[in-house]
Amino acid sequence: MEALGRQQPSALSAEDRQRLLRMGADLESAWHHPAATAVTRKRIIRVVLREVVARVEEDQIQLLLHWQGGDHTRLTVRKNRRGQTRWSVEAETVDLIRACARLMPDKDIAGMLNRKGKRTGRQNGWTQSRVRSFRNTHGIAVYVEGERARRQSR
Repeated sequence: MEALGRQQPSALSAEDRQRLLRMGADLESAWHHPAATAVTRKRIIRVVLREVVARVEEDQIQLLLHWQGGDHTRLTVRKNRRGQTRWSVEAETVDLIRACARLMPDKDIAGMLNRKGKRTGRQNGWTQSRVRSFRNTHGIAVYVEGERARRQSR
């Protein structure tokens, strides 16, 4: 640690300094640059933001961003409801699975959903195991061979 503390960063050349100043003037292009990784973007945020103050009020989060230059920005963000994430499946897909679960096996449901172009919450295609997991999570009954015929014969 002491050795690192004694090391002086190398001085920037005039050309490097000008290039950095140009990039700093256009943060948007630096942010969206094809070579920018998540690590790069985190570094940019750490450089430009001094502090973030968050306050939770009912179903909202109030944010106050303190920028390095002294400006402040207020943001309000809705909290996700319990069980709600950005990875949720479309309501129409939920209804389809619920309607088909007693009529056909999970493998057939997966094929039907894929043919209709429906995707999982993470934008994957459907498989038998994904349908089974979805059903279990949402409390949807499983298909039982012959059950439909027994119900109709009653």
